[in-house]
Amino acid sequence: MLVSALMNGNDDDLEQHISRSARATLQKIREGKLTDSEKEKLKKTFTNPQLSAPPRNNKGGRQISLRSESDNIILLVKKEGEHWKVAEMTITPTRR
Repeated sequence: MLVSALMNGNDDDLEQHISRSARATLQKIREGKLTDSEKEKLKKTFTNPQLSAPPRNNKGGRQISLRSESDNIILLVKKEGEHWKVAEMTITPTRR
């Protein structure tokens, strides 16, 4: 849900998919405080993401590694109550 919403530039109702403990960009998304330029940058980052490695257990959750056209994206999702929520997001440029 988070990835498809960011691909489309739609940040409505994303707070329900982001952990209460998330910081930085995820915290801004959860609180609805992303600027237009930050939204555009995330939309570009999440252009055509592909799974780059199988999901694996990490830090008490599941790590999902994606590669987009310009960046590597690592999402850490953890279970909160009955739902899985994104707790961490790391974005690094793709090496060429």
